[in-house]
Order: sequence, then C-alpha cells, then structure tokens
Amino acid sequence: MSTDLIDFVRRALEAKIARPEISRALELAGWPEADIRAALGAFADVPFALAVPRPRPSLSARDVFTYLVLFGALYASVWYVLTLLFTVIDRLIPDAVNAAAYPGYQSDTIRWGIAGLVVSFPLFLWMFAIANRRLVSDPTTRNSWPRKWLTYLTLALSTCALAGDLASIVYNALGGELTLRLMLKTLSVAVVAGGAFLYFFNDVRRGEDA
Repeated sequence: MSTDLIDFVRRALEAKIARPEISRALELAGWPEADIRAALGAFADVPFALAVPRPRPSLSARDVFTYLVLFGALYASVWYVLTLLFTVIDRLIPDAVNAAAYPGYQSDTIRWGIAGLVVSFPLFLWMFAIANRRLVSDPTTRNSWPRKWLTYLTLALSTCALAGDLASIVYNALGGELTLRLMLKTLSVAVVAGGAFLYFFNDVRRGEDA
C-alpha cells in the first residue's frame, strides 16, 4: 500500500474529516476502492486526538509452516479424492481398452488413493484447527501474507480446473464423444473445485469486510 495514501488518510482523520468524505475525495482522485478501504481500515475508528493505527498482522515462522502444510495437505487431499472418484467411475463404467492394457491398475490406484487420503486429510483437519485457533486469538492473522497468497493461489487453481472442465465438455461434445463416464468425471472435478472456490472466495470476502 502506498505510504502517500496512508499518510494522507492519517492527516485527514486527525483533521476530523469524516471517513465517507475522505473516501469520496480519494475516489475522485482515482484511487482504487480496495486501496481506499485498506487505508481507512489501517486506522481504528475510535475517538482520539490522533489517528490510532490498527495492529498489523505479525508474521512468524510458525504461521508460514502452518499455512504451507495446511494448503499442501488440502491439495493432496483433493488429488486423492479425485483419484478415488475417477477410479470408482472407471470400475462402474469400465473401459475395455484400458482394462486390458493395464490389468489390476484400478485396485492399485484405489489402494494408493485411500492410503494418501488417510494421511493427508487428517493432517489438513489438524492444521485447519490450529489455524482457526490462531485466527480466533489474533484476528490480524487473517491478513498475513502466507494465508492471503495461498488463498488466492487456491482460487486461481480452482478457476483453472473449472475452466478446463468446461473446455473438456465442449471439446468432447463437438467430437460426439460425450460419454456418461466422461460426464461423471467432469462433474466430480466441478463439485470438488467448485466447492473449494466458493469456500475460499467467501473467506476472502470475510477478510475484506472485517
């Protein structure tokens, strides 16, 4: 965030100018709404002669570790869930060519999927609980850079997965190869990626409204 913007907001608040007026002036000057909201949010709305800064999120090695493991376990869990779903679909609606070319691959894939999920999903839940406890005790950690960067990375990956999912449907529909097996796999990706996108999109909005 620009130091000029922060300094302007600080001096305007100390001059007892109302926040809506400050916001309108900055909008007329061409400042983005997100920057204006962040600059105003940097100061507490409390009666005092000087502008009172809000506490900034502290960054510790523990936070970096927690969020790296949390999102890593999330990505692994999603991968293993989709692996299991795809394999179950292949087993319910078999593909004769693949079954003949790779005998026994379904059983091995299911075993690996279950093994990976048994490890990654409890790890994700554990890290998620730790992160939430930290967030309750110190709400400023919601804006810590590891959390924000990894959250937006997850949104980007989810968006790419959904876009690829839609492209796959269109491609196969144009080629007349829109089979039930493909539709079920596409639906699996849409549900998992769409669920992740909605959760983290709402999390970002809660952070902006806080």
